[in-house]
This record gives sequence, C-alpha cells and structure tokens, in this order.
Amino acid sequence: MVLQELGCTDAQEVVEKVLRTNTPPVSSSEIIDINNDNACNVSDVQCILTFCTGSYQYDGDFKDLDVNGDSVIDQNDAMLYLEFYVYVITYSYSFTPGTPGSGSAPLTAYENRSYQKCVFSNGTPNPAIPYSLNWSTRSANMTSLARNTVLPYPDNREGDDNPAVVKISRNSGSGSGAIIGNHLVLTCAHNIYSRENNCFMSDGYVNVYTDNYSVPDLTCQIVEAHVPVSYINGNSEPLRSSYDYALVYVTENLSDYGKFNLGVATDDFLNVNATDAESVFASGFPGYVYGQPANGVRYLSEGIMGPFDVTASINNYPSSCEKRFHATCVISPGDSGGPVYMNTTYDNTDYNILLGITTGGTYNIQTQTGDGTYGVRVTPNLLFFYFSNSYIHTS
Repeated sequence: MVLQELGCTDAQEVVEKVLRTNTPPVSSSEIIDINNDNACNVSDVQCILTFCTGSYQYDGDFKDLDVNGDSVIDQNDAMLYLEFYVYVITYSYSFTPGTPGSGSAPLTAYENRSYQKCVFSNGTPNPAIPYSLNWSTRSANMTSLARNTVLPYPDNREGDDNPAVVKISRNSGSGSGAIIGNHLVLTCAHNIYSRENNCFMSDGYVNVYTDNYSVPDLTCQIVEAHVPVSYINGNSEPLRSSYDYALVYVTENLSDYGKFNLGVATDDFLNVNATDAESVFASGFPGYVYGQPANGVRYLSEGIMGPFDVTASINNYPSSCEKRFHATCVISPGDSGGPVYMNTTYDNTDYNILLGITTGGTYNIQTQTGDGTYGVRVTPNLLFFYFSNSYIHTS
C-alpha cells in the first residue's frame, strides 16, 4: 500500500526485473541496516518509504538512506533497496552490509510544530483551528552551512508543459503551487495567508492549465488551507521565511494532471562543487519574463541548488540555513509557492522529485544578476506535514 501511495513500481515488477538482470542492483556497501535489527530486509525498505511520508524518524546519518548515491532521499532509494533484498533471497546472495555514517540528523529535522487550519465556506474563511504535529524525540546537532558563491547568470527561462505546476489565484493576486496528491497542493504560506491583515485570504482558487493558458483546464475552489504558526507569528525575516510553506485541499480529484514526489536533499547535494552539481528546475507562473509580461504562461528555469547563505541568519536564529535553500534559477513575482525539483529515473520511468518551495528571489534583466531563487527546503518536518497529517480534511 505504501508503495502505491508513493507511486512506486509494484513489488511484482521488482521481482521480474531482478530475474531479468541477474545482477545486484547496487553495491552492498550502500545497504545499511537502517532499523538496527541485525538484518537487511523489507523492514528497512519500509523505513525509507515511511521516512518519505514523514512517519518515520531516522536519527542517524541521512546518507544511510541514500541507496542510489544521488544525495537525495526519495522513493527510488527504497526501490533499489527492495531490488537488492529480492536479489539476495532469490539467489541466496551473501553480503556484508555497509557501515552506517558517523553523522546524525540535523537539529531542526524533527521539530514539534504548530499550525493553523482554515476551512472555507464558498471562498470565505471560517475561524482558524490550531493544531500541532509532534515527533516522539528530538535529534542531534549539526554544523551550520555556508552558501557557495553565486555568479551572474543569464535568464534561461522557457515554457513548461507540466500541468502538476498550478496557479494559486485570489482577488489580490496570484502565485504558484504543485500537486502532491489527489486533492493536495503544496504552496508557500504567503500565497494564502496575509500577515498584514492577520488572516487567511478569501476567494482562493487552484487553477490547472494544460496547453491553453487563456482558460484553465480545471478551476478548484480552495476548501481548506494550513500554514505554520511560526510563519503567522514570526517577527523576524529569517524565522518567518523558514516557515513560509503551506498546503491547500480541494474537493476535485487532481490525479489526471500528475504529481510531484517529495525528496530530502542532503547537505552533500547542496554543497557539491558547481561544475558537478545536479541540475534543478524552478517552475511557476511568473508575472513577467525577459522584462515583458508573461501573460499567464508557466515557465521553468534550470540552475543548481545550494545551502542558504548563513550570513543572512540573525544572531538568535542561526539555524535557518538548515531549513532553507538557494538556487541559481531565475524567477519573478508570481513564482512563489512553485516547486524546485530534480529529474530522476527509476526503471525507465521519469520522476520529478520536489526538493524545495520557492518563497522569493530577485533578478535584474539588465545586468543578468540577482539573488536567484530561495525558499524552504523539504525536510522530515514537511514530509510529516504533507503526508502524515491527520488534520487534513477532518472535522
């Protein structure tokens, strides 16, 4: 069931693939006894899968979960682990598991966080309902990060035909979002909550576009929205922006338009040398491109992802770099809430793995320089919020 919920390959297909290839899918050094039960089996696969849905807390080195070695923890790591296990039991393969990493989970990876939920009646927000999502324990500390130097870069935006990137519309403006479930859309908090007026914004809609940008293929009224209390009450910019994420629920089924899977980018992924870095893409509905109105068209920009500039943190909140990221993708107002993601392939199937949520950025069309894209990193806290949140669409 967990495999199906994550959109993973059916287990029977994994068995058939192993029988076809007749070779170990990955080096045994990448196979770690994740749950420390002195066995490497399907229970470890379940650990990775439930980590990806925010319902499993791993306090060890996150590299232990990165089976395919791409420095991102996602469903593909679970599938490779499953392939290896099937190979072991099919061919009675003897191996020595890899050694767990010496690091530990980031200090802020498992925070107890409070949220406000708003249910809308015909576009009008009802009084907000507070709730909390709490982990069982806290994890160890981690050193702060420093952002790599960002050089000037050209505006490389081009049209994006992915309908899973949606527009969040309201009377006062618009932003972007990403489909992550049949009824769930990920976005940033400032798209749906007004800090100036201290309330949820009214008359919000999710507009899904395919190839006709003049008329949405589907328009869904937002019936429920959730934002972190730390965004609502945050009185400093690093603190507030570190919690600038949200979810919205719609009644309509969005499954025909695809979805993004979420993955956790490790520090290795963010700190890699720029010449060796994996490309990421920022997509959304900008207000303008190349200095001209974008006319409601969806655009994406390719770049690389790095850690958030530690110097931008304030003295009493130095850990914002563990919650945020920077990317050299070009964005404009209107892109906020859109996905920053990488492309990956498993068993000849392409997946878009969402690693962050755009919350801001700058770009100067004349000098072709700017801050690029910055936003909220996907961490276990966000996986918990989006995929193991019992307060979504419940009374």
